[in-house]
Amino acid sequence: MNDTVFALDIGTRSVVGILGTVTDDSFSVFDYEQRFHKKRAMRDGQIEDIALVAKTASEIKEALGERNGMNLTKVSIAAAGRSLKTLRTTFEQGMNEDKKITSELIRSLEFSAISAALDEFSPDDELLDTYSCVGYDVVSYKLDGYPLATPLGHRGRHIVIEIIAAFLPFSVIRSLYSVTALCGLTVESLTLEPIAAINAVVPQDVRLLNIAITDIGAGTSDIGISKNGSIVAYDMVTFAGDEVTECLMKSYLVDFDTGESIKFKLSKENSLITFTDIMGLSRSCSKEDVLAVIDPVLDSLCSAVAENIVKINGGPPTALFLVGGGSQIPGLPLKMAGKLGIPEDHVTLGGRRPYRNIALHTDKLLTPEYVTPLGIGATSRLTHVHDLFSLTVNGEKLMLPASENVKVLDALLLAGIKASNLMGRTPATVTYYLNNEKKTARGIPPVPGEIFVNKERAALDTPVRQGDEIIVLFAQDGKPPQLSVSGICAAFDGAVLSVTVNDKKVRKDYQVRAGDRVMVSFDSERPASDAASGIFEEPPDIAPVTPAEEPAAEPVTPAEVPDTAPEPPAEEPDAEPDVRVMRICVNGDWKDIPVNDGEPPLFIDMLNFVDIDTKKARGDLILSINGSSASYTDSVLDGDKVDIMWSE
Repeated sequence: MNDTVFALDIGTRSVVGILGTVTDDSFSVFDYEQRFHKKRAMRDGQIEDIALVAKTASEIKEALGERNGMNLTKVSIAAAGRSLKTLRTTFEQGMNEDKKITSELIRSLEFSAISAALDEFSPDDELLDTYSCVGYDVVSYKLDGYPLATPLGHRGRHIVIEIIAAFLPFSVIRSLYSVTALCGLTVESLTLEPIAAINAVVPQDVRLLNIAITDIGAGTSDIGISKNGSIVAYDMVTFAGDEVTECLMKSYLVDFDTGESIKFKLSKENSLITFTDIMGLSRSCSKEDVLAVIDPVLDSLCSAVAENIVKINGGPPTALFLVGGGSQIPGLPLKMAGKLGIPEDHVTLGGRRPYRNIALHTDKLLTPEYVTPLGIGATSRLTHVHDLFSLTVNGEKLMLPASENVKVLDALLLAGIKASNLMGRTPATVTYYLNNEKKTARGIPPVPGEIFVNKERAALDTPVRQGDEIIVLFAQDGKPPQLSVSGICAAFDGAVLSVTVNDKKVRKDYQVRAGDRVMVSFDSERPASDAASGIFEEPPDIAPVTPAEEPAAEPVTPAEVPDTAPEPPAEEPDAEPDVRVMRICVNGDWKDIPVNDGEPPLFIDMLNFVDIDTKKARGDLILSINGSSASYTDSVLDGDKVDIMWSE
């Protein structure tokens, strides 16, 4: 069961389920099932009736499970390219030439390149949805300036990776997740339909040729291009088989299902097509007559597909494979060749010959209609597709690798938010002496930062998912105590006779500092209004200074989630802070770590003292104190040895 791949191709007209196993770099299919939607539940590759599509998918799951004695719980799926955005970008990184390049490092490079691609979305695009990566391909590697098919096992100083990544709005794929959830299935991998199709039909060694593939389904025609050894472009048009069916409905006065039946019969050998129209009349038409009726629609379809292929490829390709149920209409390859201006024998139907990396248990799967579902199953394991998801942190779009344990903290680290932005600085206390008695004045404590996930209060360990919106309200630093001499005098119950600070007269607005010795003499038998004149130093003959008053701590009102993310508060230096330091060894270097008010720092504070770029993840962060595993909330003591590093 653990080796079984369950793939679902959720199409506009039907759903296809595939069961197979991966052995020796081959995807071996041992069962399949296809069910058609009871009515039109999808348009242009987008699910409209989630419950109806889920019912069809559930029937496939149950049928395959019962036949094979399996409880299917995980599924691999693919999304059509509606609202598709593709970005081609590079990412480069310095290397330690003494270490071999590992598969983990390559994965990290790919992940960083995808994050860089997401950053290229222009803020002027007015994107109304969170975009998620649904697939990518590596275009090239360069190690120290030299191209390599794979850098695995090599050594070098500098590596550059170029990728092409496909992004879809999460609103497009959310419906797919809703269907799988209703079926009791967890999505194991998600890819793009043209990626799955091209992985099935165009093996890696054939991608040196400039080959295009078009998956003509019912709602969309998805396009993929290979060149120079890799996949270099994807695209789609919302013009496909449904337009042909609608043309037949209008021309012959039939319902949608009858139009689909007529279209399906075009690929059969019978020359006469019979059907009943909505008036109840039985009719017969030759295949040639039906093809003549739909010829203008086929012409528009081929023109739209050819135009997009030429645009993303920079010219006509060397060859074109047509796959999908809509590709089987007679004459379509010939018409596509004419639109692209390439030889007729350079356009053919894919999936009609045995595959190089897919073994089939029945020749019934050797048709263009099953290329994409077979490719979804093969892609889920053979190409190690990363299931990535996107979210936003204070408006910044980020990509994270999907995992059951992704927390808010992982997203904040990737966004580069420091611990100090969440915790706030505790102000230094002022210790002074009043009439030789030691006193301590405390300031206004800091207001801790707050975290919201989808406008609900959250914590660092709150799980996050695709499309989540994280807003961080940064902490407000505490304020040092404001203690004026006049404020001290006002606290005495009686008439103040004299006041000195460190044996000197001071102005009434003088702010007491650490170590000051304040001497106040007073007469409790006399009212405060009888205070002696001249007890304070007179201010210069300029605009009067309003004495500072000791502020009262005000209750903190609950924060409201802002529409826009706030900027981190500017840090202001404390007036003569009473701060001591600890000596802590951080990643082998002894550092002086400031400690306020005697409270030991937390492990999360140590992130401010290491040279680690959290936006370029290289695996998991390993945290330890004195050789033992640590958590972010552990206290760090004087003399401790702290290590923070990637698990590459």
